[in-house]
Amino acid sequence: MGSHKTTFVFTVFLRDSDGNPLPPYTEFGFIGDIITGSGAIAPQDGMLRLDDYGSAMFMLKHSQMVIIQDVPIDIYIQIIERPDMNHVVSFRDSENKGVEVDSNDTSSLPMTSYRIFDFTNARVDIVPTGINLVDAISILKLFVLVAFSASIIFTVGIIYRRLKVAKR
Repeated sequence: MGSHKTTFVFTVFLRDSDGNPLPPYTEFGFIGDIITGSGAIAPQDGMLRLDDYGSAMFMLKHSQMVIIQDVPIDIYIQIIERPDMNHVVSFRDSENKGVEVDSNDTSSLPMTSYRIFDFTNARVDIVPTGINLVDAISILKLFVLVAFSASIIFTVGIIYRRLKVAKR
């Protein structure tokens, strides 16, 4: 079960068939909903108002969704989720069944009568030391850290012994 506290930020871009942004201040209503049985609280229904770039932002938490209403079929849609270092993003497109795309960006795609994008955020475990011993770079970092620490301890030990011998 995911965290219902983490907020994920999405930007939707709507463009005409020539790739031009839809006019600023164009509005689309949306209905807030949830995945059935998730225990999440649905976001409030609202309006998306496009800016000069034909884009609008909305935020969702775990198991929440929005249904954007009255999107014309003759336009192109692109949804980008803001990257989050604690999650790996993927999505599924209802027009490309069974394929999961490892990306936070749908790219610009033609709208269809009932197109659904289902984004998934898989939590990335961050170890307390910041060093994950799965890849070679992390192992090299650990080796350098241990070697550096050992050399400091060795150097301090030699200086201490020399000072002790010099006092005799």
